[in-house]
Amino acid sequence: MLDIYGLETLKSAPIKYDDIQRMHYLDCIIKETLRLFPVIPLIGRKVMENLKIGDHILPKGTDVIIPIIYLHRNEKYWPNPLTFDPDRFLPDKIKDRPSHCYIPFGDGPRNCIGMNYGMIAIKVILATLVRAFVFKVDKSIDIKDIELNAYIMLSTIKPLKVKIEKRNLQQMRENMLNAI
Repeated sequence: MLDIYGLETLKSAPIKYDDIQRMHYLDCIIKETLRLFPVIPLIGRKVMENLKIGDHILPKGTDVIIPIIYLHRNEKYWPNPLTFDPDRFLPDKIKDRPSHCYIPFGDGPRNCIGMNYGMIAIKVILATLVRAFVFKVDKSIDIKDIELNAYIMLSTIKPLKVKIEKRNLQQMRENMLNAI
C-alpha cells in the first residue's frame, strides 16, 4: 500500500478502483484466508449425468455435498495446508494447480453471483483499516487449534483475540529513513 499511496497520503487518499486492482498481494492474502476459512464450508449439487468416480458410478439426479473446506486443506493440492501462506496465490504458483481445488465462492453456473463485488468490498475494507491501524494477535495462533462451527456459515467456536492500535505514520517514516 505504501507503493500506491506513499507515506504522505497513506491515511488520507481516497481508495479508487484502480488502486484496488494494483493491490496484488492483498488479493493473495484474502484468497489464502478464504482457502483456510471458506465462508460456506459445504455446498450441495445435483449430478446432471451419470458420473464415474473411480470404480463407482453416481447416477444422474444424485444429490452430492462438496466439502469446500476439505478441498482447501487437502495436501494433494496444498503443501503444508494448515500454514497461512499468501504466496500460494502468486501467478507463478497458481498456474499448475487445478482450478477445482479452490472454490470459496462455489464453481460453475451456480457459483456466487456476488463474488466480484465481495472481493472488491473485502479489499476496500481491509485497505481502509490497514492504512489507519496495526493488527496484532496476542499470541501465536496455530490454525490446527482453531475450533470451527460448520453450520450454514463457517465460524470459530471461541473468539479470536486481536489487538488493534492506531498506525503511527511518523514512526513508519523514521523506520524507512533509518533503513536507507
